[in-house]
Amino acid sequence: MRRSLIFTVLLLAAMSAASSQTLTRTYIELADSADNYMKRERWEDAERMIMGALRHEPANRSNWLLWSNLGVVRTHRDNYSGALEAYDIGLSGAPRSTVLLSNRAWTHLYFDHPGEAMADLDRTISLDSLQAWPLKMRGLLTMTRTPDKALRDLHRSDSIASGDAAVKGAIADILAARGQTADAVDYYEASLKLAPDDMVSYKLLLILTDTGNSSDTQDRTINALAKWPENPGLHLVRALQHKKNLQTDACERERLRALSLGADPVLVNQILGNPPRRQ
Repeated sequence: MRRSLIFTVLLLAAMSAASSQTLTRTYIELADSADNYMKRERWEDAERMIMGALRHEPANRSNWLLWSNLGVVRTHRDNYSGALEAYDIGLSGAPRSTVLLSNRAWTHLYFDHPGEAMADLDRTISLDSLQAWPLKMRGLLTMTRTPDKALRDLHRSDSIASGDAAVKGAIADILAARGQTADAVDYYEASLKLAPDDMVSYKLLLILTDTGNSSDTQDRTINALAKWPENPGLHLVRALQHKKNLQTDACERERLRALSLGADPVLVNQILGNPPRRQ
């Protein structure tokens, strides 16, 4: 049977320990069972196994990894304070653990505490600047405040793990806001190749329509609307295409559809102009 990741990490930790400390069979089996339960999202059972391993060997030097996993499990069980307690105990024994810091940052974000998350992201990146996920999350959190810094983080994350659609989409957002539309289009296209997404499609098609409105762009918009008919932005793009084609009635129908689905009226008027006055 293939051993789990936590099983392997615990064995390596024991083998590299400076002292004669070893991991008992019971400890390994409990940790391995916890890992398997986590993979199956059986969080209550996972917590029970982790606590069993910690009670079995409370002084084990490898426990920091179990405390980290316990923080993850408790996060999924909506136990914010319990998760933070687990991370704090783990960090007391392994204060430079990027795993613990990254997982605690994730928990802070899960419970909507971005300030606390940012502190952990900064810390873990200072310890290891080649971590894709912390760079990604710091980039996403700073996009509006410090876009230059965010773009650097996102590019670095993309260079480490190039298969993240959200990273490519975020890079495209910053480039589009700067007016670098050709580069933005490339990143939006790359993002969509990795993962279809209605909002990324909307942003891409809006740029393509605004700068050209080719028949291919119109076909892609129609196909996107067939897939995501409730996206107001796609109806707005289709309205803009109708306007460019001088199809006033069709434009107004799509305008109204976009508004009915929750499109921002100010944005709609900015893109399409004010609606024609009724005679």
